[in-house]
Amino acid sequence: MMRYLCDYGPAEISEISGFLRFGTLLLSRIFTRYLGKEENLKIAAALKGCDVMGLYELAKRGKVRLENSLILGLNCGGSISPETARKMIVEKLSVDPDSVKKERISKGKFIVETHAGEFSVPMDEQEGENLGRRSNCRRCKLKIPRPADLACGE
Repeated sequence: MMRYLCDYGPAEISEISGFLRFGTLLLSRIFTRYLGKEENLKIAAALKGCDVMGLYELAKRGKVRLENSLILGLNCGGSISPETARKMIVEKLSVDPDSVKKERISKGKFIVETHAGEFSVPMDEQEGENLGRRSNCRRCKLKIPRPADLACGE
């Protein structure tokens, strides 16, 4: 049985958290499940620009009620598939992917943090080799999610 992030309690969240850009969520399914039915249920969500656009599209179609949400927009430099990220970490950074504590895309670089230190590689070089961000992320026009209730930095 599949569990959604919202099915976990506050104490369990840190145990299941992973890298933001190493996976995708079916947020539209979660939002329609919880914001479409219950009028009294309110959700606060930290969302990337594409997720904010998706939520607004669901609202236009009458699938969710935006007044039941608080949208915290997170600036985003793009996302990377888990397979591509692992390949980049091994081949380009010579780092064990399982040792990565934190990762981010910032100022045109893919940066990973391990106990041994911080390692980075320019994204442009990777994307020229068919590595790097997902193709939709490369075309994104909403890296700063201004339609959110509150837009935050990195």
